Amino acid sequence: MASNQKYFDTWDRFQTQRYYVNRFVKRVAREIPQGSTLLDAGAGECVYKKYFDHCKYFSTDYAVGDSDWDYSHIDFVCKLSEIPVPDENFDYILCTQALEHVYNPDEVLAELNRVLKKGGKLFLSAPFIHQEHQLPHDYYRYTKSGLRHLLEKNNFEIEQLEHGGSHLLVSARFLKHMPALLFKNKYLFFLKWPSLVLSNLLYRVIVLIDRDENNRHDPDAPTFNYMVTARKK
Repeated sequence: MASNQKYFDTWDRFQTQRYYVNRFVKRVAREIPQGSTLLDAGAGECVYKKYFDHCKYFSTDYAVGDSDWDYSHIDFVCKLSEIPVPDENFDYILCTQALEHVYNPDEVLAELNRVLKKGGKLFLSAPFIHQEHQLPHDYYRYTKSGLRHLLEKNNFEIEQLEHGGSHLLVSARFLKHMPALLFKNKYLFFLKWPSLVLSNLLYRVIVLIDRDENNRHDPDAPTFNYMVTARKK
């Protein structure tokens, strides 16, 4: 099993930054017809491969992310802007949490469009609020308008754009860590642990009561990730 498989498998709503991406991927896997060709772009350790065993699954990654990851199962080790396959080679492309790690997203989306068959779909997720990670290869965060601009510029038509976490969840996530930051002073340190217990309890309550429809009532609120379904024109 890959070193981080458990994190990428989580159905735990308390893992808020990954939960919505995982749910998106599993739904995509159910929608793709049997025997379809799928490219997992920025696949890392190919942790999502098992959900696509009914497809002809291929993977590509530049293999410069986490130093302890196992990239030995990658089919095409290359930049996402230089994938060594013919035009219109895949029925579908999955690209999750990878666009922030490329310095040339415009070129990458143009390349994904090139290798995708006409009418094929790109399933993409990208972060809006997320800590820096896989440094130094962490370059961007994306708004809805930014994703729409890049995709439409590169010959994609957006069919669906979803939030991955509501304003309430984002606020709760910051609240969860607040006591550790507030009570560093030696005279207030005794407040740290009871405050952490209370803030984590409140966080868990908010996660349990929050529902996806909150985003529909507040579509411009901050969120952890965006998930996009786009069709090649």
